[in-house]
Amino acid sequence: GAWSICGACTYIGRGSDRGETLLAFKLCCQWYALRQLRTGYRWPTLCLPLHALQFFCMAGLTPPIHPAILQFLVVVIVVMTVLILMASAYILVYFQAEEDRNTAWMPKVAVVLGLTLASLVVLLPPLDVANRSSGGELDVSLLYQVMFVSIAILVVVVIPFLIFYYEAEEPENARGQLCRAMVYEAVTLASAATVLVLMWIFLGRAQIPVTHYVYEDQFLDATAPTPAAGCGLGSGCVAGKSNFYEIGVTPVVYIMALSSFVGWFFLALFGGIGMAALPLDLMLAYKSRPQSISLQVIYYLRQRTLRAAFDLE
Repeated sequence: GAWSICGACTYIGRGSDRGETLLAFKLCCQWYALRQLRTGYRWPTLCLPLHALQFFCMAGLTPPIHPAILQFLVVVIVVMTVLILMASAYILVYFQAEEDRNTAWMPKVAVVLGLTLASLVVLLPPLDVANRSSGGELDVSLLYQVMFVSIAILVVVVIPFLIFYYEAEEPENARGQLCRAMVYEAVTLASAATVLVLMWIFLGRAQIPVTHYVYEDQFLDATAPTPAAGCGLGSGCVAGKSNFYEIGVTPVVYIMALSSFVGWFFLALFGGIGMAALPLDLMLAYKSRPQSISLQVIYYLRQRTLRAAFDLE
């Protein structure tokens, strides 16, 4: 009915620009208005939200969006990014070794960036939901692309270069150390780019499930009621056949899909190891926790330490 058609129009327009989205809503509302006239307003209660949407679409307007919502989302993005950066830096400082405090700053920056990107990617879906429910003013699809491409650059370029640079450490020849790391990084980048380009050329397509209907009559009966599911049997319309519509994807979208696909395996591997090791680590930490001792034990340990010190003299 009206809900399925308007849902389809919303789905068609949600990935496009604002003009195409408005056109989809207009078509939806025009169809709904004609349907109301033919059926004599059969759904006056369930489709009250569509009446308001129809008014805005027929008037050539978009539903009102309060500017404070967009400002609030921008403020949330900035605040959460700063908080995640601070939390990532705190985690690095808390878990770093004592001898690494003021050395090797670039790996520390890479660790903070990696933790920040991983956290921000997790927070993108709720931001997308909030953005769409408030009118879709933010280009969240661009944020997805920027985040996934940044992760790919970090994985393929930044982290391998830092590994090669510090593994080839030569205190007497810093220039040779840099040149060797750049050569190894060039080989790694060329190999990754070759594999990615070949995979995109031969596998860079997406299959969208569709239902194919064939109408065998010459003319449509405009007065016949439209069935709720499909075009119906017995009216010249053959039963729908499931099929796939294949489209090519852009390199950025393919990088996003490939990184997500590979990331699931690493998540299952390291997530499973972490979930199995966490209870054991917690039990061992509880067993070896600092415990209070009595004054008699303190006195005994002090006397033993003094005797050991006198024996050394």
